[in-house]
Parts: sequence; structure tokens; C-alpha cells
Amino acid sequence: MISSNTKAIKQLTQLLTETLSQEQIDWFYNVIGNIQATLPNNTPKQLAKLWSEASIKTARYLEDKVITYKTMYWNSDQLARFLLFTHTLSCCHELQRKELCELCFHFADDIEAISIVKGLHIADTEGKLTQQIIHISQTNYPPLFSAIALNNPWPAAHYSTEEFNQLVLKALFLDLDTSKIVNIKQRHNHALSILATDLIRDRLATKRQPPQSILSVIEPQHLNINDKTLINRFCLEGIPA
Repeated sequence: MISSNTKAIKQLTQLLTETLSQEQIDWFYNVIGNIQATLPNNTPKQLAKLWSEASIKTARYLEDKVITYKTMYWNSDQLARFLLFTHTLSCCHELQRKELCELCFHFADDIEAISIVKGLHIADTEGKLTQQIIHISQTNYPPLFSAIALNNPWPAAHYSTEEFNQLVLKALFLDLDTSKIVNIKQRHNHALSILATDLIRDRLATKRQPPQSILSVIEPQHLNINDKTLINRFCLEGIPA
């Protein structure tokens, strides 16, 4: 069963409506009413289509204002999409919510998917969508991967060690700032330090610049003397001529 943080959803709804005109607020709650009107005999496919149709319209109705909440930030239309997603979830039978999520992602384009994954720690507090999100994180669209990996507490809370390490490794290959991976220090592990050190070794051997934030994922106590020497040389000398 997928569980959501209803308190956070209320807080986000208030943050959103504070940025909207009365006309925009009326539109937003009218969409929620349309979703709720499907009770009690709706289906996941019906709800997913309703969300998709409303999601397409949000950019037309809402202005592009940035809204921050803890480590995350949305544009107004992104946050509206996410909140409509949570309301859609709440109108779905508990045992069918995972299917609904899969359908919403199926209908969503990359921009819409970003709106959802930014709020996973609110929409899926127990990590039931882990395998779905791991699949989505294979995307070749960097903004979507970044929305999963950076400033998002959900991966660190629900990924296994191997899954988390692969997330960090892909972030390094994309040269993202891994210091923005939430709780990365708490998830430091021996295997991750070795993977990152090997990446430095490979890059230096081919005279390519290692990712700028790579040192943030390495714990010196996990390294042997040769690896420590390599890291120290890299910090002092940079790429060999």
C-alpha cells in the first residue's frame, strides 16, 4: 500500500494557493472536485487519464513562480501537477495505488514525471515505488534524473546500498554536484568509496578531469594506502600532463 504525508500535502497546497489568483485557485479546486467526483467506482486507468488531462492544462493556467519546501523546489505548475497527483492517489483504492502510479508515469512526459518524483518523499513515504523509480532513473534526460538524485530525500531513505551507489555513480558520470544528494554522508559505504576512487584512477589514466564533486562521496577510512596516495596526488596535482 502506498501511503502519503497528508500534513505535508496540506502545507504545500497552502504554499501553492498563496501564489495564485482567485481564478487560478478556483480552477485548481475544480479539477480536484472532478477527480473526487469519480468516487466510489473509479478505476486506476480512469484516474490516471484525469490526472494527465489536468496536468497538460496546468502550464496554461498557472504562472511560472518558484516555490520552495525544505530541500525541494517546484515551479507553480510543477507543484500543481504533483498535488493533483496526490489527490488522485487519495481517490484510488489502496490496493490499486501502485497500478495508478505506474499509469500516471506511463502517460506523463519527462516534465510531468519531474513534478511527481520531486515529491516522492511526500507521496510515497514507505518506498513502495522503488523499482519503478529505479527504472525511470535510467532516463537519458538529465533534468529528470537530477530531480530524482538531487535535493530529494527519497532515494537515501529507500534505496538499498547497491541501488544508492548506482545512483551516485550515474550522478558522477553526468558531472552533477553529488553534495546535493540528500544524506549522502549518512549513506557513505566502502563499496561507494572504491567505485569513486576507481573512477578517479580511470579518468587520470586517460588524462580526463574527474567529476568536480567526486571527493564528497569518498570516505578516507575506506581506502587502502595506495588509494589514499592516489587521492592525495589528485588533490595536489590535478590531471597529469
